Parts: sequence; structure tokens; C-alpha cells
Amino acid sequence: MPTSPFAVDEETDVLDAAEEALGAANDGDGADYVMFGQQPSFTLDGVGVSLKSYWGPNSLTTWLRSFAHALEQRGFTGRLTATSLVGPPRWLWHDYTPRAGAFIALDRPLTDADHTARWCAETADWARHGGSHALLHAGPVLQHDTTDQVPQHLARTLRTAGHGILTYIDPTTPRAARVRVQQDDLAVFQSYDPAAPTAALVARARDAIVANAARTRLAFATMTPMWSYGWEQTGRQPPAVAPHEVRHNHPLWERRLPDVHALQLRTRAHLDHVQDLAGWTVTEVGSGRYLVEADDLAAWCGPGGPPEDVLAQARAAFGAVLATSDDLQ
Repeated sequence: MPTSPFAVDEETDVLDAAEEALGAANDGDGADYVMFGQQPSFTLDGVGVSLKSYWGPNSLTTWLRSFAHALEQRGFTGRLTATSLVGPPRWLWHDYTPRAGAFIALDRPLTDADHTARWCAETADWARHGGSHALLHAGPVLQHDTTDQVPQHLARTLRTAGHGILTYIDPTTPRAARVRVQQDDLAVFQSYDPAAPTAALVARARDAIVANAARTRLAFATMTPMWSYGWEQTGRQPPAVAPHEVRHNHPLWERRLPDVHALQLRTRAHLDHVQDLAGWTVTEVGSGRYLVEADDLAAWCGPGGPPEDVLAQARAAFGAVLATSDDLQ
């Protein structure tokens, strides 16, 4: 597909054309080759599709010829080229050293262009502590973004795919910061650095929460053994709601909690129903939001998470604001 930028109002038409063209190429006009294209998405090289079921040069060239012909019929011209990919270091996916995660439910969707642009710029600034190399997940591909347009590319991915992932890594040592965000405003900020003390990783999660405090329904920080793709992947089963119930940014989170965590951002509606805050420090951070932090962070953030008695005591203290399955009906 053409590599020149498309206007925002052209993006949907371009993706629709690619979807229609790969459908035509997948049909193959009765040809005996087997090739399958899927997931048209914007990449740093233009609009790309993922190909699988490769059966040799003939299957590839026949599929590409059919794909190009369908695009030409829609009035598109340009070149078909291989999309540039990056192979991440092994530790990025296969090291399970705990990382600190800030799970944030923002109070408005990332659909307004100006709001999204500002948020993506601030988010990229936060993630840069992970290293100098920006890795952008564009659809099914991972690319090294060497431009000065990283926030804009994240915004475009979010706008066209409904979610986005940006990771900054250190190319010389295992260290990374990663943000995954959904268009409905559920975001996960994670910091990975085996050489850093847990307190430093939690501080980075705290920074992400405080930076987003004024526009957040609910946020919390916890340690996880892997990268999370959503709120349901916090490393711990919520006490009263199924994990899949927290995949979406529900207005309920402005007054209810899925669970208790070491560091939490709460509204007044949460705190008004908590009777006992002994063992917790509450700090007002503006806009009616309060940072509630366990006095003993080490107990909460150690390997395996908090001891059962610590977790049970906290759930009892915050029980009045813990969500139930009935709340989500």
C-alpha cells in the first residue's frame, strides 16, 4: 500500500479497501494455491496485512497479484513491499522477573483528537524511562520507530485499531517500559528492570497514576510476572467478580473496586464507604482524587504478592466498596 500519510478522514476508507482486497485475494478465483491474508492495519511503512499459510513462491506471487489488482480497482496506486519488522530481545518476552504495573481507568474515551494527542505525548514521555528504542505494536507487527513522531503513531494505532501498545527498551541491558491502552480508556503502564529495587519500580507506577489522576475513575498498582494485555491480567483473581468482567472501562469503577491493591487512586465516593484506613496513607492529589498507599509496601509487592492474612484484612476493610457480580448486571 502507499507509504505517504493518509488524512485522518481517509483512514477508514483505506482500511476498508485493504480488507476488501485481501478478501478477494484469499478467495483466489478457484486457484489451487493456499495463502491467507488478515488484519489490515497501519504500520510505519503504510497499510500492512499479515500473510500466513505460505506454500511457496507461486502462492505468494499469485496472492499479491490478486491483492494489487483489487486495490487498483478501488483507485489505489503504490507499491507492495515487505513490512519492516523488529525481533525483540529474548528477555522482553521470556523473562518473568516481576514488573510494576499501574492499571488505570480513565474517565473519558480516547476518541477526541486533541485529547488523545496530548495523552499519547504524555504517555510516550513516561515510557522513555525504559530506554532509547521505541517499539510500536502496529496490528500484528512489532516495529522500531526511529522517528520523532512516536506519540502521533501511537495515536493513529489507537484510532484505527481501537488499542495500542508502545514499549521503550534499553538495547544494551534488560530494561523496558510498556503501555497498553484501549480506546475505551483502560490503560496499563508497566516497568521492567531486574536491576532496580522494587520500590523504584513502584515509584514509576505511582508516577503514571498521579500524572493521570485528574482524569481517572480508578487506578491501582501491583506487581505482575509478565506483560499484561488488560485489567484482567493483574496476577490475582478478584474476590467477587470474574476476570472478564474487568476487561472494559465500566462507570462502576468510579465508586466500586475490583480488588484491593498496594497503591490505589480513589475518588471520594470510594473513601466515603471505607471505615478503617489503619495501615494506609491517604494523600489528596487534586480533582477529588486520593492516593491510598499501604504503609507496608514490601509485604504487598514481594514475590507471590501479599500474604493471605494481609490481603484478607485489606479486603475486609474495603469490603463495602468491592464490586460484586450484581453490580455489573
